[in-house]
Amino acid sequence: MLCLKATCKPSSPNAARALFESHLQAVFTQRGDGWVEKPLAELCDPTRVITYGVIKLGDETPNGVPCLRTSDVRWLRIETDGMKRITPALSSEYSRTILKGGEVLVNVRGTLGGVAVAEEEMAGWNVSREVAVVPVDSKRINPAFLSYLIGSGTTQNWLGGVKKGAAYVGINIEDLRLLPVRAPKLDEQLDVVRHLESLREETQRLESLYQRKLAALDELKKSLLHRAFSGQL
Repeated sequence: MLCLKATCKPSSPNAARALFESHLQAVFTQRGDGWVEKPLAELCDPTRVITYGVIKLGDETPNGVPCLRTSDVRWLRIETDGMKRITPALSSEYSRTILKGGEVLVNVRGTLGGVAVAEEEMAGWNVSREVAVVPVDSKRINPAFLSYLIGSGTTQNWLGGVKKGAAYVGINIEDLRLLPVRAPKLDEQLDVVRHLESLREETQRLESLYQRKLAALDELKKSLLHRAFSGQL
């Protein structure tokens, strides 16, 4: 288990995240017995498929359907500020990617590396073509567990190995469907998720603490420079 005592605390916001990433990597490389490997497609809702969303979003539609893009789907989180809204008619043309909540979203075009779980309150939203919707079967795989697994260095390296293109890099849906997913039974998946979420919460607390300290130091520096140039020192 990762030590979170004072002697083990990282010394910067970047180090705090790196510490979490390192532990995340360890979880999915130092697997225990009973972890079974299957292609991602076999862990999905049998009535739905892994696919990408709306190709051309069109103009911004006030009070329209929220449509998540790669700029919204970040590493293990979704940013909703400034998201695009499209017409309901356009969204209905891409009904296969209308969210129900609980899907895992993966960036497959442009800015790669983004992966997060769609929250229940996002039901009815849609995604752009740069984002793949993975409609997991929650009886086989926990969405949060899968999100952490895809966000880990091991899986990101695998995805990096199948990405294609030069000017506009992307991951083919066919390759994503073949992504090898190694996981234990559901109850063990939940244990892993609880452990990682607890660690992530502590990491985010440390990041916030360091950011506040850096901001305070910056203000102190500005104050000292002002006093120096105004002859107060």
